[in-house]
Amino acid sequence: MSKWSWLLGLAALLIVAAFIAGMKVGSASSVASIMAQTADAAPPSAKSIDKPTPALPTPTQTPVIIAPATTATPAATATPAAPAGEVKIEKYYGTVFNNGPKSAKLVALTFDDGPSAAYNQRFVETLQKEKATATFFMIGTSVMQNPGLVKNTADAGCEIGLHSMTHPNPAHTTTEKMLKEITGECELIQGITGQRPHLYRPPYGAITRAEREIGQQNQFVLVNWSIDTRDWTAKASAESVHAAVMKQLHPGAIILMHEIKAHTLEALPRIISDIRAHGYEFVTVSKLLEEAAIAPPEAMSNGGGAMNEPAPAAPQAIPIGDLKGMMNTQNSKTAKKANP
Repeated sequence: MSKWSWLLGLAALLIVAAFIAGMKVGSASSVASIMAQTADAAPPSAKSIDKPTPALPTPTQTPVIIAPATTATPAATATPAAPAGEVKIEKYYGTVFNNGPKSAKLVALTFDDGPSAAYNQRFVETLQKEKATATFFMIGTSVMQNPGLVKNTADAGCEIGLHSMTHPNPAHTTTEKMLKEITGECELIQGITGQRPHLYRPPYGAITRAEREIGQQNQFVLVNWSIDTRDWTAKASAESVHAAVMKQLHPGAIILMHEIKAHTLEALPRIISDIRAHGYEFVTVSKLLEEAAIAPPEAMSNGGGAMNEPAPAAPQAIPIGDLKGMMNTQNSKTAKKANP
């Protein structure tokens, strides 16, 4: 081999080696590029995720405070207004009340022992016809039998008072039983009329310490009377009932009658007419209590009213012969105990 041939062969080998080396470099670059692209596209591993740092306001920025959405503030629940007259008569809770002040010509008609299916509606209609009002002291057992009459009496503008559930003798009844007798009837009447009674007439007009305590603790005024018509006696008549009222008539009078008596119903129109002719106005017992609450002390003197409360009285004795005349046709079980 000549010198020149050997040099040409060596040059050819160098050219081939350089070409191969260039191919390897280009391949490495391409692979690196592809791996970089794949790394960008693939989801980062959990280790590579860093929580972003919250942006803090710079000293020149004022933080933006988002106020909560405004909502209408509900009005404060108002305290229910006390029933008319209740604020005035509360001073008499637990007190015995026999009549109103003598400074005004006001009279309260009261009817016990109802409601009677035979007479109640006729009493109410008579009062409406004569444009007079009254207070009915009802017995709970009769109330249960005649709830519609109770509601109608109240709707007619008359007042409903308590007379116990079964008309027991308070002097011979435990405090616990009297509490149930009074408060039980109160809930019963309130459920029918929607109005809570605050007046309680003790059966037989008998006042005990227990009744006074019940009245004071449960917001009841004990109501008796200043005129007893004695319409409950066997010899009573329309004439005797009328005469008893007119003979004893006085300002602030609370007149005791019974709605289970036919002769009382017969006498009622004449009683109303003659009392009115003497310049009197008919009101409920609660109205008399309101008047008493604002009347000067001297107006209540001399009348046995709440200002000079009587001592507890024993139940009124009733002749055996008169008991039949006191029968309450609506409740034969309690009729024998009917109120005088």
